[in-house]
Amino acid sequence: MKESWLNGKKASSLSLWDRGLHYGDGFFTTIRVEQGALLNWSAHKQRIIQSLKAMHMPPANAVWLEADLKTILPQLKKGSGVLKCILTRGEMGGRGYRPPQSPKLTRLVMFQSGLPRASTEALTLTISSVLWPTPDVYPGIKHLNRLAQVEALRVLPENAPEALMLDAKQNVVSGVASAVVAKLGRTLYLPELSEAGVESTTVFALRQCAQVLGYQVHTIPLSLGRVMHMDGLALANAVRLLQPVGAVKGGIEKRFETQAWAPLADILHDFITETAWREA
Repeated sequence: MKESWLNGKKASSLSLWDRGLHYGDGFFTTIRVEQGALLNWSAHKQRIIQSLKAMHMPPANAVWLEADLKTILPQLKKGSGVLKCILTRGEMGGRGYRPPQSPKLTRLVMFQSGLPRASTEALTLTISSVLWPTPDVYPGIKHLNRLAQVEALRVLPENAPEALMLDAKQNVVSGVASAVVAKLGRTLYLPELSEAGVESTTVFALRQCAQVLGYQVHTIPLSLGRVMHMDGLALANAVRLLQPVGAVKGGIEKRFETQAWAPLADILHDFITETAWREA
């Protein structure tokens, strides 16, 4: 099942004059839905608020989007799948890049039923030849310009599940469609994202869960060399949650232990399920 809503109303089309289409002038968040509940909603809501502020868009749109979702939730009929919220700066006010002074944002919500099959199998990653462009004009924000990720997947072999993406300084920034979490003993290390990358909603929740299990969490510049000295590596995103990495291959090769991620994955899923937004 595929459904879509525009500014809270069912729709299947978008204005050809939308700035998101012309310039990528907007941002998005992708939410895992289980039995009609929006998992990890508080982190996604925080992302929306921060993105509106960073991109100088009217903050009231966070409230209006939440109102849209209140009407949409019952229409999901307790289904499971992936829900995507896109906010753009709305229609062009004239020719050229200059944004309108008082934009009327486009709020687009799309739902597709079905979730990827749960798997605890460890991933084998390669290192992408495509670098993160730095410095990003909106570091940490999941804006609509994802061309680096598109190119990274274009050159990635069909049978490769994911890849590590670096910046020009050879620091690990992320996977192609995931955040990176490294582990050494009882400490988790997250990449520093002041110049590139996306602040992950799943990592936002993982920070809280890790502390419950006695882990320390640090954010540092995560060079490729430093990653290769870690004992564990995992990818995190909103749909697949936490996936252990068993090995990185290609030029530099490294194997990682994977068993320690299972308790973290379990408590993470429990946490984002218990705090999910459900239909009243």
